[in-house]
Amino acid sequence: MYVNLNLMNKKQLRIAKRIKCAKKIHLGMDIQHDFPQVFPLRDYKKKLQIKRIGWVLTLLVILVLSIIGNIFPNSYWDWINFILVVLLLIFSVLIYMDLNRSKVATLWDDFEYKGLVKQPFDFTARDGMKQFAYIYTPEGINLKNSSIQLPAIIGLHGWGSHHREMDRYCLPIVQKNQYVYFTYDAVGQGLTPGDKSDFRQIDDCKDFIDIIAALPFVDRKKILVVGMSLGATKTAIAAYPHPDVRGIIMMSGAYDLVFTNNSMSKIEYLLYKLNGFKFPKDEKELEKFSALNYFSSEGIRLRDENHLTPNSARVFLMANKNDPVVKYQNTLKAIQKLNLPPDNYSIFEKGGHCFEGNEYWVAIEINTFISRILEEGN
Repeated sequence: MYVNLNLMNKKQLRIAKRIKCAKKIHLGMDIQHDFPQVFPLRDYKKKLQIKRIGWVLTLLVILVLSIIGNIFPNSYWDWINFILVVLLLIFSVLIYMDLNRSKVATLWDDFEYKGLVKQPFDFTARDGMKQFAYIYTPEGINLKNSSIQLPAIIGLHGWGSHHREMDRYCLPIVQKNQYVYFTYDAVGQGLTPGDKSDFRQIDDCKDFIDIIAALPFVDRKKILVVGMSLGATKTAIAAYPHPDVRGIIMMSGAYDLVFTNNSMSKIEYLLYKLNGFKFPKDEKELEKFSALNYFSSEGIRLRDENHLTPNSARVFLMANKNDPVVKYQNTLKAIQKLNLPPDNYSIFEKGGHCFEGNEYWVAIEINTFISRILEEGN
């Protein structure tokens, strides 16, 4: 398992050195012993390569067929038509590949993670709607043991996805550290029915956290929430102020919906509409669901604590500068509002919306942050 350190900036190299306990790092060195083998990096790269080859072959076949069909045009306008069709085809493919980077991320979704047991954990929201949820535990863990209390990670997927989106970040950590992991299909996504743009998802998320915090085998002082995209927004609104959530990690979040809505180009707005995403209609609603309004620069008071827990001991943010879905300036605004030091966020130069190509390092950084805050909380 090799990682290209050429793409890492100074901050990422510093994090990598911290992860490796300050040992010297050499370009291209094998770091497979630093993270569990359950992380399927090699398998993912093979699938990605096959997908790209498929795109190239498809394009070549179409071009060849177009050339054969137009090699003897009847008139000057046939040539013009042929050239326009080819250019339109190439342009469409490039746009499709660029705007559907999240589909590349779905290549992770069908991996089987060894050493983990997955079981249904369906729950009912406060209004009676059934939500399809799941619990993952390391093999050999008996949750019926009355003396067991484990740290718990809750994974919240993004809009238009399903519960497996967060597997690549959370499951290696669960396997490595013997935690328990919970995730679910948000309304209108996966197996859960409804409108996937319904912001009732915020309340559902609160209910889910409350249910998990009350479980006898969960250590109530060691609950962590990891959210991606709209899952990050839900993490900010539902998990950040929650007194039982010891740590939160937010990735590619739209924390300021007013800014996100107002800074969108017409093409971006059209793409959101075509994909079925419905922004709240007026600015008051946008403010209501803007995560920045739920952050406190001083931190919050956790359950049974008589002092504020600072954000630096609880919050970690990640984003990519070339995110085509949510502008990374959202994350800059959140960093400023939370008053986070550099060790509490990572902004990659590339990675799109779903951290394509950065998954391994993202999982390592999450694991490192979670380990640090849980040690500090002991």
